[in-house]
Amino acid sequence: MGSGASWGKVAEMSETDMRTAFDKWDADKSGTIDDAELGPLLEDFGLLKGSEEAMAQRLEDLFKSVLSEADQNGDGLISFEEFKLFVKLAAEREQNKGKKSAVKGKDAKALSNDTERMRKEAAERRAREKAEQAAKLAQQNKEMKQKLAEAKKSGKDAKGLT
Repeated sequence: MGSGASWGKVAEMSETDMRTAFDKWDADKSGTIDDAELGPLLEDFGLLKGSEEAMAQRLEDLFKSVLSEADQNGDGLISFEEFKLFVKLAAEREQNKGKKSAVKGKDAKALSNDTERMRKEAAERRAREKAEQAAKLAQQNKEMKQKLAEAKKSGKDAKGLT
């Protein structure tokens, strides 16, 4: 996607291009990707920049704020339809960045403050762990692409890189 990548640009991709990228990371061809596969996919789109830690922070933010809403059936896997929703929600969030939102979880009023706090802390911990795993895979993807480019440049066989 290039250095000027944004969620808006990804959201504007043709469905065919988006499907091609999605299918590339659906390694088992199940029709879904998990959150760990999402990191390398987003790195391919050019949406993850910087160090592994910076990518982990960005992914953690996305997992906490967007992924749970996009995973409509709650199975922890992202179908292509859910992925399109994920991209749409992330693009809207990027566009509205800095604007205040008063949206809370559906059950927040019914829960005590302590229960809500513990639920939120657990969700944040899970999101952080998933983000770190996805960022690590995205970093590996970035490094492999660099090695492939170097091998191609020097005329070496790419098979010896793994």
